[in-house]
Amino acid sequence: MEMRETWPATVRSWAMRAEELPAAAGSFDVITCLWNVLGHVFPAANRIEVLRQSARLLAPEGVMFVDLNHRYNARHYGMLPTIARIIRDYIFPGERNGDVVAKWTVGRTTYRTRGHVFTHGEFRSLAFGSGLRIRKVFVVDYETGGLHGSRFSGNLLYTLEHASSSTRHTSAISCSASELKNGNARVLDETCSVTGNMNPRSS
Repeated sequence: MEMRETWPATVRSWAMRAEELPAAAGSFDVITCLWNVLGHVFPAANRIEVLRQSARLLAPEGVMFVDLNHRYNARHYGMLPTIARIIRDYIFPGERNGDVVAKWTVGRTTYRTRGHVFTHGEFRSLAFGSGLRIRKVFVVDYETGGLHGSRFSGNLLYTLEHASSSTRHTSAISCSASELKNGNARVLDETCSVTGNMNPRSS
């Protein structure tokens, strides 16, 4: 909400749950799916449907931003739990390996929710199957906002485009950023009703 309040008055945005995308119409220059929204979509088969619908709504030269909690984020989860996850994924691969339960306490009340934490390979397959192509991936430390070079040091932020898009990456992303700045872009912000600790430590 705070991000949308900083946009020019002429920018139009739609905030909706990811599951509502099949009912959406239009063509959007920018689609955002942030704060691990995709990890709160269940069952797993629905995640690729969310990405397919996003690809349908994305303008030909549009850009989609997706960030995910990274299953192998050793900086957050610790080295030993991360190694254990890698071994488990190698020996017992399965789409439910990334399912976690998050809990946090506000005052005297404890809240719990479930979510999914991803590997890069897992999301790459989801994107490919939905007709999207990864343009770039950033490793972000949620606590500091800093960028890291190692995928073991943060969560994953992706910029995506249509798999059939041209290779004019720089001009395409500059155009979208310019349109957003000038108030001419159409932006779809996928939101989720689940809030709280987006970096669950328990699995």
